[in-house]
Amino acid sequence: MVYVPSIIPSHIGHHQKVRYENTYKLEPDKRFNVQEVKEIMEETLEESLKDEKYDAIKCRGMSRSLSQTICERVKLLGFKQFKIVCTVTIGEMNNQGIRVASRFLWNEKHDNWVDSVFRSNELFAVAVVYAVYQE
Repeated sequence: MVYVPSIIPSHIGHHQKVRYENTYKLEPDKRFNVQEVKEIMEETLEESLKDEKYDAIKCRGMSRSLSQTICERVKLLGFKQFKIVCTVTIGEMNNQGIRVASRFLWNEKHDNWVDSVFRSNELFAVAVVYAVYQE
């Protein structure tokens, strides 16, 4: 039997709290580009859903993964001063109507949103990206 000593540094568990200073910026460095984001959304929905059939269980997971994918791709555009939120709703194409609605209290000068709709014979998807300016 080989004895291996347990070495536990005394500084483990003692994290220094990072303190951020206020930037006092009232305007974002980079404006939220609606057209760029819309292209990403349309491309992502088309790539992921073009050959899919509607299955309620599968679409639940696809909705989450598409939302994460779109959100990650939008964040890569470098909108560092914006909180990015993405929702994706997927449903069966069955001659029904649907309304996707949301409400926000935000600054119309900086905050924005983009939506994109995908339709096939089997299903539809509505993706919405919200960009909320944060200092």
